[in-house]
Amino acid sequence: MNIQQMHKKLASIPHMSPKQAEYITKFIQDNNIKNVLELGFCHGVSSCYIASALEAADGKLVTIDLKCAKYHNPNIETLSKMLGLENRMEIYYEPTSYTWRLMRFLEKKPIPKFDLCYIDGAHSWFVDGFAFFLVDRLLNPGGYIIFDDINWTYLMSPSLRKTQMVKEMPWDEKCCRQVKKVFDLLVKTDPRYGEFETWHHWAIAKKLKA
Repeated sequence: MNIQQMHKKLASIPHMSPKQAEYITKFIQDNNIKNVLELGFCHGVSSCYIASALEAADGKLVTIDLKCAKYHNPNIETLSKMLGLENRMEIYYEPTSYTWRLMRFLEKKPIPKFDLCYIDGAHSWFVDGFAFFLVDRLLNPGGYIIFDDINWTYLMSPSLRKTQMVKEMPWDEKCCRQVKKVFDLLVKTDPRYGEFETWHHWAIAKKLKA
């Protein structure tokens, strides 16, 4: 099933656009990516596009989100079965954060390794700053990280800006583009990373082989 056919089935469901789907499909194919880690899947639209892109290489997607994502309508399991991609995914639901599952991966022998990590989850300095540190341990040399929503802030979030948590935040914290802070202060300053690129709301970095 090509991207246009998938889009007809997924068009009314957030959050990955056909343009993003085309970009990440080409990115996966051009860089010979076989194993992908996704942090944050919501309904599973991005997961389906990624899993579809991995079919030609017989690749696998490991994807993690909060337990509440299981109750989305539709959820990732419904979409993956509808598109025949359920065998291409390994899905995890976590009570508090995907960082806990990343710890579990680091405890495994051998530690699972990935060629790409797509991060579209918490959007916070506290979670995703630590997630970068953990993902780095799981990423193959020559692998990539893509951060989504680098310009997102709590103040612009329709679902969060009126919550008590955000109301009580200091002004600079609720206005801060926190994913961009992770990318600028942690990723770009790490000498083991390079080939930095931004595309629309995405920031991309490569873990250098040397």
